[in-house]
Amino acid sequence: MEQSRSRIHIGQTWGGPDVTAFFERDVILPLTHRGSDVFLDIDMDGGETQLSVNGEPLQGLDHFRSLVPLGNFANSDDVLQLKLEAFVINYPYDARRNDERDEHVFKRANIVIADRVVEACYFDMTWVFNAYMHLWESDENIDLEGLFLRHLEEACRILGPSFSCQEEARKDGAAAAGSYLREHVMDSDAFRHSGVINLCAHSHLDLVYLWPIKETFRKNGRTVSNALSLLREYPDFVFSQSQPYLYEKLQIHYPTLFSQVKDLIAAGRWEVVGAMYVEPDGNLPGPESWVRQIMFGKRYLANELATDSRICWLPDVFGVMYTLPQILKKAGIDYFLTAKTQHLERYHSVPLRFFSLARARW
Repeated sequence: MEQSRSRIHIGQTWGGPDVTAFFERDVILPLTHRGSDVFLDIDMDGGETQLSVNGEPLQGLDHFRSLVPLGNFANSDDVLQLKLEAFVINYPYDARRNDERDEHVFKRANIVIADRVVEACYFDMTWVFNAYMHLWESDENIDLEGLFLRHLEEACRILGPSFSCQEEARKDGAAAAGSYLREHVMDSDAFRHSGVINLCAHSHLDLVYLWPIKETFRKNGRTVSNALSLLREYPDFVFSQSQPYLYEKLQIHYPTLFSQVKDLIAAGRWEVVGAMYVEPDGNLPGPESWVRQIMFGKRYLANELATDSRICWLPDVFGVMYTLPQILKKAGIDYFLTAKTQHLERYHSVPLRFFSLARARW
């Protein structure tokens, strides 16, 4: 690995083809920030980055994530050793991230204090606006579309004048606007429907795709550190992760993160899904290969995480063999998840979500 060190300033470029760059800086939180809701605000202009503080990975940064909570250090007068490990993404991905540049701009690096009242108002207004735009584009429900727009405009009217005032007035305006939206939209009879949807966060990681294997291991660390950051911030947050192979690599490369994950599994806030060692293809491997996948996966979960998984978690495969149900049942796996039947229906008839190749129903 090439070792070259130089000073970088805001506005300068960094990167190169398949480059992993390291940024280091020692900081002491200003006295004015002590005890506050402190965040590190960093914009690397693309790429994927792992932030470590005092040698321990804290959170990942990417195209959608630039803020890192420093709450555990808010009262510290010690020197914080910050280290960024950044990888250049130079491959096409999707319409929003089709960014094939080999170089990125180091745009921003600040220590900031969060205003949670304004933040909550922002998320409330963004949610209502996005819901309105969906209905406006789809014409699914004209009445609900009108309700969203009417109350969003009123919330903007409530909020508007306060942002030309002092901080306390801004907070009051944001609180009033958010409260108005929650009362007239989220909690209204016009919007409320019967039933409950329980959500559990998950991050799908392809082990071999458009990056070298070293980035698979690092993506694993960034993913887990992001989840841990959210779990620290939101007590009701629950996360799920699949593939014992990823836990095994986390144990090797990020032992501190692995230890935290084990504690969260025991506490019921981290769910292990997917009984196979990895998420295998559903058509090419034969029955013996599938049995080995399950055997290796379940053995690792039992020995290292003191848990088990009763679900076959395959969100990203294009069909599975028709003999899989009996293999899963004999292995103590009672549930199956996939998300690709819509893709299969372009080429095959899949009535009642039959398995496509065999036309066999579970």
